[in-house]
Amino acid sequence: MIHAFPKEVHIKQIACGATHCLVLTTQGKNDALPAMRSLIIALGVYSWGQNNQGQIGSPEPVPMMMRVHQKNLLLVQSLKNKNIVQIAAGGYHSLALTGMIVLRVTVILLTMLIDAGEVYGFGAGGYGQLGTGNKSNQKFPTLALELVGKQINFIVAGPSHSIAISTEGKVRTPDAYIYLIYIDNVIKAYLFGRTESRQCNCVASENACVQPVEVSIKNEFFVYAAAAHSCTYLVTVSGKIFSYGTLWVSSRSSFRCYI
Repeated sequence: MIHAFPKEVHIKQIACGATHCLVLTTQGKNDALPAMRSLIIALGVYSWGQNNQGQIGSPEPVPMMMRVHQKNLLLVQSLKNKNIVQIAAGGYHSLALTGMIVLRVTVILLTMLIDAGEVYGFGAGGYGQLGTGNKSNQKFPTLALELVGKQINFIVAGPSHSIAISTEGKVRTPDAYIYLIYIDNVIKAYLFGRTESRQCNCVASENACVQPVEVSIKNEFFVYAAAAHSCTYLVTVSGKIFSYGTLWVSSRSSFRCYI
């Protein structure tokens, strides 16, 4: 066992990169009455593994081959006061997304907006995959300035590039308790980082797409995305898949998958 959390702490998500891992925890419980739901909030992001480029958000380097014990699981302190709702681990970089907190009390709905839709990146940034507008590594979570104001609600970290899906539209709440707000229309994606195979839908100097490239397709709303080494996949609400980059089938063949 890597770590045993108290029973009131729940693991919401685990993300694994090439040599590091992240865990997102939450806390809260359901009340007996459906109309009376407890507030669920994110407690924190924990990390462990290799830290040679700052990908676990800790100031102390962790040897690559060190066996992970309970003491090696670290709380990412600078994200402690953020309402993190999603994490993503790339090859040697990490992303964290903030969201809204929703409290349901009988017929009253109280919504608190806490820097919702902000992205924080840390670790390797040599291709601009952190969204900070430069190619510098970051030892601590740093606000992705290139994504500020874009209402991000889903993030993906690939080996050396990243994807962020933005939302626009009327805010609505689901029937059941939840710690996120749903948005009716998911319409744009932003691609940034390594783009030597045009996986970020651009040709950039030194194969580094530092400014996120906006991707939007008429009458299509993006709801999911995935990033491989040399390609990007975007999934729409209608069930279509759009792709960018190069898909390597074998050591001798490949094919382009641009739309």
